[in-house]
Amino acid sequence: MRCRFCGKKADIILKMHRVALCKKCYPRFFENRVLRTIEKDKMIEDKEKVCVAVSGGKDSMSLLHVLKKIGFRTSALYVDLGIKGYSEKCEEVIRSYCKLHDTSLIVYDLEKEKGKTLDEVSKLKRRAICSICGAIKRQITNKIARDNGYNVLATGHNMDDGLVFLFLNLLNSDIFAISSNKPVL
Repeated sequence: MRCRFCGKKADIILKMHRVALCKKCYPRFFENRVLRTIEKDKMIEDKEKVCVAVSGGKDSMSLLHVLKKIGFRTSALYVDLGIKGYSEKCEEVIRSYCKLHDTSLIVYDLEKEKGKTLDEVSKLKRRAICSICGAIKRQITNKIARDNGYNVLATGHNMDDGLVFLFLNLLNSDIFAISSNKPVL
């Protein structure tokens, strides 16, 4: 197969979009898709400050990178949940990226701020760690973005995340949560 844009050998085939791309043309395709989605759903206006909640994973880091590259005023926000051996590595990746790309970073350390790690909170609440994690992150990221004057809080959720959300809420018969699941809240 050949790249749709330059005609060279395709390295990436995106079946969902019915497109084949080389490694050089893929970033432009991705950036254009992100920008079109932002414009279509009116997610971010030109002058707005964007706080990107990052985990250190590919989805949130790609979002931070592409928003900055497109030209939005972005900052990164990392919530350190105190997961031994994991949180430190994630923060290291994020700090390195932010330094390299001149991006401001806010780090919220759950243990320093609240005196407990995610594991400790989960044991106290006797709930699944995943539901506790999501609730903590949503509460903290919303508060920090609001308190620091950001107009937009962006997260790197993908379609798989959306499907998990949908199925969990179907199992729990939470029609309100299902109906409120939109790309822009």
